[in-house]
Amino acid sequence: MKRCTVFVVLAILAVTARSQTREELHTTPAEIPVLALDVADAFAGLTEKEKLYAHWMSEASWRGNVITFEQLSPESPDLLEFFVRLYSIHPVTLRKAAHELGLSDAELADLETYAARVFSNCGNYVSFGDRKFIPRIPADRVSALVHGLAIDGDGSVQRLVVLH
Repeated sequence: MKRCTVFVVLAILAVTARSQTREELHTTPAEIPVLALDVADAFAGLTEKEKLYAHWMSEASWRGNVITFEQLSPESPDLLEFFVRLYSIHPVTLRKAAHELGLSDAELADLETYAARVFSNCGNYVSFGDRKFIPRIPADRVSALVHGLAIDGDGSVQRLVVLH
């Protein structure tokens, strides 16, 4: 019975994939939820030793995760760096600057959804396969944001815009 169920699911997925255009297949879905995780209360309940342990484990995982990004694709480490730089800007400041550069809330949401997918897959390929995904926001809009915010000190982000 399990084999039959798996076959039916795979057949449905195959038909669904064939019915999508090439661009739709690779474009980041708009409906990926992005949620904030509030750990302030839990962290406050830790001892000083536990807080230090949690901090350094988090630091080590971020540093080590760069290796995963590097192994996935040549552009994945640059994507990681770009999104870390971008989302290090205060959200209100970022939104205001983006609006001044002509970006809409929908375009910012598309970029945030793409970033969430990049972070969750440790790069720009689906983690359970070899299918690359691209953002819904057009490359020229990302380029406008990058240049307007002046967060491209070493040219790495400009390379990503060209690769898009």
